[in-house]
This record gives sequence, structure tokens and C-alpha cells, in this order.
Amino acid sequence: MATPGSQWTDERCAILRERYPHENTAVLAKFLGATLHATYGQAKKMGLRKSAEYTTRSNTAASAAASAAVAAAKAETKRATVHGFETMTPVAGGVVRQHVMR
Repeated sequence: MATPGSQWTDERCAILRERYPHENTAVLAKFLGATLHATYGQAKKMGLRKSAEYTTRSNTAASAAASAAVAAAKAETKRATVHGFETMTPVAGGVVRQHVMR
């Protein structure tokens, strides 16, 4: 698989072939010292795909994360102030505060 001047040596291709179907691509790219884009490209060139087990596990984790985000969004709180009330809505990375006048 290696071509002259390529970072994809036969050894690195063997590691990719062995680990790509079962591991997170970003983690594998970091291990190989390659970019995520280069790792996806080489895997495609080699005809590699994620295993059914990895895909199922990944989809289950994404579904759980989405459910947690929805629950957090529903947890909007209100606090009375002198001139109205303040809402605090959890979002990724913090809280959005909005003051509503009476």
C-alpha cells in the first residue's frame, strides 16, 4: 500500500487494517500521528469499514448523549427579580440567561 513519499507505510497500513473497524477514528489517527481526514481517506482507499459491533455501540452512545441533552434543555429554571423574572437555559458549554420584564 505504501507509495514513495507517503506517510502510509506498510506497517502503518497494517495497524490501520487491524484497528480501524473496532476503534474510534480520531483516537486511531492520533495514535498514528496522522490527521483525521488522512486516516479516513486511507481507510477508504483500503476498503475498510467499521464493524457492526462498533457501529451499534457508537449509535447507542450517541442516542444516550442526545437524550441527556434534551433532558438538560427541559431543565430551564426561572427566578423572580424585582422587575420581572430571569430564565436560565442550559446549553452546550454553559447557561443562557434571559431577563424578562413585567
